[in-house]
Amino acid sequence: MTRGRKNPLWKDFSARLRWLRENAGLNPHSLGLLAGIGDTVIAHLEGGGRPKISTVEKLAAALSVPACYLAFGERGERPFSYRIPRSEQPLPIGAPSAKPGDDLHLGFAARLTQARELRGLSLRELSRCAGLSVTAVSNYERSINLPLVDAVEQLTVALRVSPCWLAYGTGAAPNRDESEAEPPAEA
Repeated sequence: MTRGRKNPLWKDFSARLRWLRENAGLNPHSLGLLAGIGDTVIAHLEGGGRPKISTVEKLAAALSVPACYLAFGERGERPFSYRIPRSEQPLPIGAPSAKPGDDLHLGFAARLTQARELRGLSLRELSRCAGLSVTAVSNYERSINLPLVDAVEQLTVALRVSPCWLAYGTGAAPNRDESEAEPPAEA
């Protein structure tokens, strides 16, 4: 935590991945084989690397956990707020396990466009609020690139949606009533 603001939800991804892998009794090589990912990539991610949302989904399926939980933790199904909650109880982890081949990340571009248009933001406005380049946001909306988990979280803060909904389509979709609220303050 820096300057009284809580860390982004994706920051604990590496620790969650290592903990889940070890509890499953897997080494990086065997997890890599199950997920179809090289063991050097597993080591990089456990060392603090930032994965694409499609990579998280493959790892989650191999570990039989929801991709949302692996990427963003217990609070990933709620819109992210930098405010530190005073007496918040952790959410239960009892979500259904992932199934290989779900490919939930494939709807990311459509969800991003839907949320941006619902908020009445242009690509330029969204990129400014999220701290990303216009090219990056445009490429995400056109399915040219998939974002890393940190970029997803930056977009969700700007759009006031949950990271899990934007990345994987799980959880509540944004509604028009929320779009009437003031736009997010710049960090």
